[in-house]
Amino acid sequence: KFESLGFTISSLKNRFSSKLGSKLVSFFLGFITIGIVPRALGVDQYGNLNFLLNFFNKTTKFLTFGTLSAHYTKLSAKQNEKKIIGFYSYYIILLIALVLMIIIGIKQFGFKSIIWPDQQMKFVYAAALFSILSLISNITRQTSDALGLTVKNEFIFIIQSFLGVAIMLTLYYFKILDLESYFIYNYFFFIFVIFGGFIVINKKKVFQ
Repeated sequence: KFESLGFTISSLKNRFSSKLGSKLVSFFLGFITIGIVPRALGVDQYGNLNFLLNFFNKTTKFLTFGTLSAHYTKLSAKQNEKKIIGFYSYYIILLIALVLMIIIGIKQFGFKSIIWPDQQMKFVYAAALFSILSLISNITRQTSDALGLTVKNEFIFIIQSFLGVAIMLTLYYFKILDLESYFIYNYFFFIFVIFGGFIVINKKKVFQ
């Protein structure tokens, strides 16, 4: 029992250390790029970005109905229950469909000028995709935590942080950082984190 308990404490320490290390790296690297995006985008584009992301982040958060924490709790208690991940995957697909229907409905029924005044539809869709990928990235991270794979998954986030700063500085230096390139930049790293997370999660043979 004591050996088992010692192993559990050691595992928790490793997970906590990796999570803390990842947060600290992101925090300090964030200081390097904190003023780059507003400066590169300008007041109007930066304001549009925050407006649209705020709308879709709140929308996706509402549509999850608090199920993300329930998914984490249930999976932590029953790590061998692959059906939990499968069920939640279908739920996220449904959520994506609902977001798409909301966008189409707002546009078709003429509410665009009220809800998204002076916004181009391509950026509306871009912001929706941003929020969805951000949600999926968060889900893969929490799923890794629930399966006890925090250390390996946080390493992916550390790599992403360093690469992100390098590419952001490059885009800014060559003056090619605008709203479109900013969305593409984030898509790349969301997909990087999600794909890496899938590989880590599959260590538990979840997708087999």
